[in-house]
Parts: sequence; structure tokens; C-alpha cells
Amino acid sequence: MTTLFAQIPDADVLLSLAPEQLGKVLLRLVPRYMNNGMFHAQSINQPAQGHLPWYPAFKRGEVDIALQEAWLWLQLNLLVVPASGTNGSNGWFSLGRRARALDTDAAFDAFTSALKFPRELVHPRIRDKVWLRFAEGDLAAAVLHAFHQVEVRVREAAQPDATDIGVNLMRKAFN
Repeated sequence: MTTLFAQIPDADVLLSLAPEQLGKVLLRLVPRYMNNGMFHAQSINQPAQGHLPWYPAFKRGEVDIALQEAWLWLQLNLLVVPASGTNGSNGWFSLGRRARALDTDAAFDAFTSALKFPRELVHPRIRDKVWLRFAEGDLAAAVLHAFHQVEVRVREAAQPDATDIGVNLMRKAFN
């Protein structure tokens, strides 16, 4: 079974990772630790009983904090959620719906990039469709939809001829 230590054997490397970077590593490990659609973070955070090597004892406190930050980042972004019922009350988690779509490094990286661009900055009229495409990494579709909506609004405001589209529409509207 692949372990966290096998993925990142150097404590200093682990400690240098941002919560979302370490979260990505943890998220990739989750399927190996699933039991009936659930997992316990402690089973990923710690070595199996009696198995060494592990991070040096004098770095363990820092490593624990870094792991807690990464797990919290995953929870705040709904990638992992408490399991239902008493299992969730006892520290068991399930993958969130969003996490299932982030099955490749490229998809995960696109998601974390999209988080850096707040959804609220996108105009409400185009927010849902544009930001979702942006979050999925489909930048071309996001831009195309946004430009289409600009054209629709200009058409509504300028009331041009039906044959005016694209550049001709904009020239007439902003003449």
C-alpha cells in the first residue's frame, strides 16, 4: 500500500508544501484507504502499526500541523466531507462530489487555480456558467460564453439591425 511517507519521505519537503499541495497528495492516497466508501484521516496520517520509517520525532509536531491544515483545506473546499451518521461523528470521511471530478492532476490544478479567482468577481449574469467552466479548466468555453453574453447585452441596449453581429455590432453600438 502506498503511504504518505512513501510519497513524501522528507519531512522538510512535506513542511514546504502549501495546504492545497499537500491536500492534493492526501486526496490521491484516499482511495487506497477507503472502506465501505469511507476513510479515516488518521489511517493516512500515521504509519501502519509497527511499520517504520516515519518522520523524525522532533519534526512530528510540525508535520501534524501541516497535515491538519491540508485536511482542513480539503474540507473547506468540499473535497472531503464527514461520513453520514455516527461514522462522521467518529472522524470518518467520504469523498465529496467535487473530489470525484478531480481525478487527474490537471483537473485538481485547474480547480485550485480557479479558487484564486473569486466567483463573486464575475458579473452575476454570467457567473454560474463562466466560473464553472473556468473552475473545470475549460478557459476557451468560459471566455466564449462571457463574450457571447457581452454581445447579447450590447444587442439589447443598442437595438441594432438583426444582421449586425460581432465587430459590426460593436461599431454601431459604440459609434
